[in-house]
Amino acid sequence: MVKERKDVPKLSDVWSSKDAPIMGANVSVDQPKIQFRFVSGDNNDKHDLLRRAYDEIYLPAFPTASERDSFETIMNVIDDGFPNMKGVAVVAEDLSGVADGSAPTLAGIGLGYYFVKQNVALLAFNAISPNYQSCGLGKKMVEMRTEALDQLAKSYKKNLAAMFVDLKSPMKDIGHQDVMDTNKRKAIF
Repeated sequence: MVKERKDVPKLSDVWSSKDAPIMGANVSVDQPKIQFRFVSGDNNDKHDLLRRAYDEIYLPAFPTASERDSFETIMNVIDDGFPNMKGVAVVAEDLSGVADGSAPTLAGIGLGYYFVKQNVALLAFNAISPNYQSCGLGKKMVEMRTEALDQLAKSYKKNLAAMFVDLKSPMKDIGHQDVMDTNKRKAIF
């Protein structure tokens, strides 16, 4: 059972698949004024936004260097640096209280890879700031990336053959404490 947080509004039922995002579009959800920004090779402001999300959310969520991609690798995928591999990232920003031109609070980041030749996708990671965990944001970001990866396949005139997620077995000792319980991670995906 997921513990409901009282300090963060629920995001359930604010996003439906029929309202799926268009890659590169910014999409807003009212509670708690979360804006989802899709980052792909055609976005001009991608570097600063991804660098900030990488430093503020991704690195703390994946403290073990061997379990994360470098910022340079992520940017290479986003910038179409690999001929057979395309990437789409979604960054969630909380716009609550942003009125003076200051940068929004980052709530989450997620990345998906599309392998063109194989026509398959990988939901690479989802990292949510501790202040926004257990309110449904992670699940919404998975849904949005899933739709964006499906659209990416369609841009190659293909129907996505399969989508994968990397999960560790809850029965296997991985030698250290994982940042998230495997069963909880599985439920999100």
